[in-house]
Amino acid sequence: MTPKGHHQRGYLPHRDYGGALQAITFRLADSLPVHVVEKWKAELQSSEEENQKELTRRIAHYEDAGHGNCHLRDPEVAKIVQDALIRDHDAEYQLIA
Repeated sequence: MTPKGHHQRGYLPHRDYGGALQAITFRLADSLPVHVVEKWKAELQSSEEENQKELTRRIAHYEDAGHGNCHLRDPEVAKIVQDALIRDHDAEYQLIA
């Protein structure tokens, strides 16, 4: 399959380069409610760059606090996700960790 380079599929930017290492982070929808992010955006009135840095910091801190149902703590649910990731290892991607 030919790498597509930098492209979008309508919602998030993608970088598809042959041999590139990429990290993927999973976050469940209830771990960071939309209303929390919208409230922070309304509070932040600094420059766009400073705004983005502070928003990113707040999101990371909130995610690390373990809000929401934390379904991936359930060993059965975690096993389903693990199996899905391992299934395409070496066929679609090289899973490192």
